[in-house]
Amino acid sequence: MEFYLLCFFAFLAGFIDSIVGGGGLVQIPAFFILYPQLTVPNIIGSNRLASAAGTSVAAWNYSRVVAIPWKTVLYAGLSAAICSYFGATVQSMLPSEVLKPIILVLIVVIAIHTFRKKISGSMNHFG
Repeated sequence: MEFYLLCFFAFLAGFIDSIVGGGGLVQIPAFFILYPQLTVPNIIGSNRLASAAGTSVAAWNYSRVVAIPWKTVLYAGLSAAICSYFGATVQSMLPSEVLKPIILVLIVVIAIHTFRKKISGSMNHFG
């Protein structure tokens, strides 16, 4: 039953992510509630894998319509990979008793920021 609920929340997270972003705000709490025995790095890693798959499909579709500056994407991707490695390394060193409250606070802060900045990402926001 937990698996089916998690699939539902993964679908919901992907749907929300495709419209306004922030799908992890749905999927990570669902993981914590449905699988409390999992470690924080496993939960975050699973969420990042799902997010990477969704982003890859979106990027592929986007690249068929818009010219992508691949050199910039390469630098950004390498930077993200390096920083992700270091973040995952630090995260794996911290005990779950420390990480879970930190993740809870971060999710709340990110949710507030996401819902308050609805204009984020639109062209009017930058101009």
